[in-house]
Amino acid sequence: MIPKSSWIKQFIPALLTILLLPQPLRSADTVTYHDYESMTELLQSLAKNYSGVISLEKQAETLGKRNIWRLTLSDGKTEQYPAILILGGVSGSDLFGSELCLQFTQTLAAAYGKADSVTQLLKNTTFYIFPRVTPDASEAFFQTLKYERTLNNRAVDLDKDGSQDEDGYDDLNNDGLITMMRVTDPAGDWLTDSKIPQLLRQADRARGEKGVYRLYTEGLDNDGDGQWNEDEPGGVDFNRNFSYRYKYFSRGSGNYPMSEIESSTIAEFLFSHQNIACVFCFSPGDNLNHPWQAEKDGQTSGGNAASPPEKPLTGVRPGDEPYFRQISEQFKSITGFADAPESKKGEGSFNEWAYYHYGRWSFSSPSWWPPLPDQPADSVQADSSAQRSKSQKEESGEKDKNDMQMRLWKWIEKTGQPDAFVPWKEVSHPDFPDEKVEVGGFAPYTGINPPIDSLALRAKKFNAFLLNLSSRLPRIAIDKVNVTALHDNLFRVQVFVTNSGFFPTNTDLGIYSKWNPKVKLSLIPDKGQKLIDNKEFHLIDTIDGSGGTQDYSWVILGKKGGRLTVRVDCPMAGHDEKIIDLK
Repeated sequence: MIPKSSWIKQFIPALLTILLLPQPLRSADTVTYHDYESMTELLQSLAKNYSGVISLEKQAETLGKRNIWRLTLSDGKTEQYPAILILGGVSGSDLFGSELCLQFTQTLAAAYGKADSVTQLLKNTTFYIFPRVTPDASEAFFQTLKYERTLNNRAVDLDKDGSQDEDGYDDLNNDGLITMMRVTDPAGDWLTDSKIPQLLRQADRARGEKGVYRLYTEGLDNDGDGQWNEDEPGGVDFNRNFSYRYKYFSRGSGNYPMSEIESSTIAEFLFSHQNIACVFCFSPGDNLNHPWQAEKDGQTSGGNAASPPEKPLTGVRPGDEPYFRQISEQFKSITGFADAPESKKGEGSFNEWAYYHYGRWSFSSPSWWPPLPDQPADSVQADSSAQRSKSQKEESGEKDKNDMQMRLWKWIEKTGQPDAFVPWKEVSHPDFPDEKVEVGGFAPYTGINPPIDSLALRAKKFNAFLLNLSSRLPRIAIDKVNVTALHDNLFRVQVFVTNSGFFPTNTDLGIYSKWNPKVKLSLIPDKGQKLIDNKEFHLIDTIDGSGGTQDYSWVILGKKGGRLTVRVDCPMAGHDEKIIDLK
């Protein structure tokens, strides 16, 4: 069970302070998404204007000759503090997550020195922020021919035919957008939706439905192999290139885990920064709206410490599950988000790797999703406790297989975006000379990135949550020291170490895997002093959060009035040191 704590009462004033602060100025293009160049200019400006709290580093250069930028926010003593890592652009098509990272950085830096709670937070916490880890893929958003791209610039033979990048997308209706292509065929798998004829859904043959169309992405069979757009430029998806549940020979997965500059750079950064206690990313792999759960009886459990697992873990460790559930509840309470669709388990995804293979607390949410028809257009529910009835859910189409298309259609109608859907238009297609071919559908990025004018409200919600999450990191300190005289020049020294943070100093998975650093409690004798019954240091697997305490004692031979040092260290939870008088 998670210990109760008064942390939320203490942090509410900080949250309110941040939310009430004026929004800091953005760069000149305040009504557009940032491309790589304008994002770089903004980052350099932030680092210059807030040099006391922000540093900007080039972490790596991609194959497309774009830098992967890393921001560090703290008062300067970065390695001494527990840290949180925040990533945007995990999916190359998600530009909105990058914008939220930029907004959080600006808001936090602007509050430093003005809001006491934020100033104090940056004096004992380090924030590592990568606003866009896939800059090559994300730049497709700004190209003349627009299509949703998640692959980096590595040339890969995606269709395994001996050639690379030879069958990409083609703009058949000359509108600058790559949408969908439907071919009339009575043996097809798709038919028009009965409620919204512009949309297509898969025929349910178990209910006697017959298809009308075959469905493809817009383009030509450039290499004549009977497939369309199966070998687009680029080749590896950052969010499919990590080692947990990695799928070999899968589209976008790469030749092997961490094969790419983007993924290996992030992995190397995490391994070299052991003070990272928690990871957050904007990603399709959602465990905040839908928290991860421990495995049930009969599932692959991964064994226990005495019995090594035969198969990899597929569910969180039992000791970690309550924390994932609690953070999810707080996320929903703080943000008001209540209508996020279910997400699939990843295959080589970053957020799962960060927990299962790196061993840290890992949280993830999509930056945005189309709201349900009865929700406000910004998908923020004013009263998160309100629950719709089963009949309302079914009526809205939430249970329908076509749910996400329905959501998106209703949303663009409600927000007045006529250009977000391309009407179906017949085109002449050389690959289908005797068949009717039409091009149309949702414009690229419509279901991923909302209009930029929705950023301010969404950013306030995520800012509040990220501040809340960072306030929960484990924080250890030497709470009390007892010195007992046992005999002439013989003393017992008892040290109590307390974790004032919410999270324990280690995940249950970190203990099980024996990978994460432990808490090291050391006694450092002075000259002429000698330990009698113990070694100089003791390793503690974990200390519970919310006031959890561990104690340890030594017997030492030394002169009365002498002094010695006790020190506690844990990269993920901080450091503390005290000088003790023998008396």
